[in-house]
Order: sequence, then structure tokens, then C-alpha cells
Amino acid sequence: APLIRLNNAIKDVTLDNLNIELPQQYGIEEIEEINRSFLMMFDHLKKAIAVNIQARANEERANYLALQSQMNPHTIIPSA
Repeated sequence: APLIRLNNAIKDVTLDNLNIELPQQYGIEEIEEINRSFLMMFDHLKKAIAVNIQARANEERANYLALQSQMNPHTIIPSA
């Protein structure tokens, strides 16, 4: 039963569902070790996704600033 619950919990993980809670105690050391490893891997995955999102945001900001710096201010007509 513990492996089935762990397996079902893993199947529920998606990019839209990165929050998952698993029981911490099963009474079987091997199952608890698998559970700890899964939770650690899951934390690393969430951190990697956050870093990737931040890197993409930084890249988009840099692209925006580069385009903005290329604009010729003489072509902008001031409003009256």
C-alpha cells in the first residue's frame, strides 16, 4: 500500500500541480527512504523551475532594454 500511494502521488505531479504532500511515516525504512528521496528531488525540481523562470524573465528584460536603447529619439514626435 505505501508504494501504491507514493506511485499515485508521483502520477499527480504536473507543472500546474507542484505541491504535493506525502505521509512521512510508513513504518518501513526502505519506503521512508524512497519517500525522502522523492521529496528532495521534488524540491530540487521546484527550485530549478524557479531559476529557469527567473532566467527567462531576465532575458526578456535584457531584450527589451536592448531594443529600447536602439530607438532613435529623433523619430519620436512629442505630443503637444
